[in-house]
Amino acid sequence: MNVPEMAALARDHWKETCPKAYRQLEKDKLLQAESEAAAKLTLREMEALMKVKMSEQEAWQASRHLFIFLTKKQMEQMYL
Repeated sequence: MNVPEMAALARDHWKETCPKAYRQLEKDKLLQAESEAAAKLTLREMEALMKVKMSEQEAWQASRHLFIFLTKKQMEQMYL
């Protein structure tokens, strides 16, 4: 998976999970940058986990909730 794909996943998830924060990010013109940052951070975390012998799939499973698949509460705390 690459940055654009992960960023798209983040945006889709954020729109569904916390539409208010999503709209605020859109309004502030930060949605693209924040979703790309989340994707890059996830990739870095995955790379670190793969260095300790996790598979790519295991690393994705372990890291995706840190930056991409945030909860509504996390989204509200970060962006509202």
